[in-house]
Formats: sequence, structure tokens, C-alpha cells
Amino acid sequence: HFFPRHLVIEARVSNVSIDSRTLGNVAFVVAESSDESAVASIVEVSIKTLPVDATGSAWCALTVAPQRLDTVVSLTCELRYKILNGDVATGVSLNFGDRHGFGANSTRTFVEELQVR
Repeated sequence: HFFPRHLVIEARVSNVSIDSRTLGNVAFVVAESSDESAVASIVEVSIKTLPVDATGSAWCALTVAPQRLDTVVSLTCELRYKILNGDVATGVSLNFGDRHGFGANSTRTFVEELQVR
């Protein structure tokens, strides 16, 4: 989505995991730009939980320098997510003492790198 001074990237994410796990804190992040003076990340909106066979949107908003709109910029983006610990049959969190399943020690963050031009 293009605006006069902003670019908003919508990443449609589908959870088709083979082991029936819910994903948490799914974020689309611009890790680096080929021209830092042309674009800069200002905010990311993540997907809190993404159940199996579901699709959701993660958002990243960037500021764009108006004088640089004619420049081609390459972005290195990452899709970051956690695989939540839970009962596969019920989806109930197995992170005891953490009712939302997002405890600091409950899950590991995974990163997938993507190239956007």
C-alpha cells in the first residue's frame, strides 16, 4: 500500500504446519535496506496467534523519503514467529504459569529471510 510518505507492506501468512502447531507473535520485519536514506521501518503489527490451517496478516509500515521515490530499493525482510507449546489435540497451552503461551522461556523464535525488490 503506497502513500505519499509511507509504504505499508502486508504479509499474508498461512499456517500449514505438518505437526499441527499454533504459531505465535508472527511478525514481518524489514531487517535491512539497500538505501537506508530512502526507506526506514517505523512500526510492525504482528499476528498474536495463528492456528493451524488459518491465514492472517502481519504489517510493516515504512517512511519513504519523497525525494527518493524514483530510486529502486531492495529490502531484506524476515518473517519471525514462535511455535507455541500446546496439546496438538486441544490446542491448549502447555506452558504452565503462562496462560497465553508467550513466556520468555516457553518458545524459541524462528526467522525466515525473504528478499523484496
